[in-house]
Amino acid sequence: MLLSLSSTVYVYSLFYVFTEHLEANIPHKMIASIWMILFLYAWIVPSKDTAYKMLAAYGVTELAQNEQAQKLGGKSLEVLNAAMDNYLKSKEK
Repeated sequence: MLLSLSSTVYVYSLFYVFTEHLEANIPHKMIASIWMILFLYAWIVPSKDTAYKMLAAYGVTELAQNEQAQKLGGKSLEVLNAAMDNYLKSKEK
């Protein structure tokens, strides 16, 4: 991101240096616009790691609100508790 920022500053400085000649200014305007778009893209679009975390948070939220998942979670806890009770009873004997 620092590279994008420094490149953007460099391109805009070139843009202001060549403002005297309109014909020479057109490519620099285009380059400055492209660099600004790329800078904004790099700033707005999340990184791969952040995108995965956002997707995981969304998935967990949707799963927590799903009634079938809540019923399944409740049943699995009952099975786990029953299995642990059986294990503890057999260990006591």
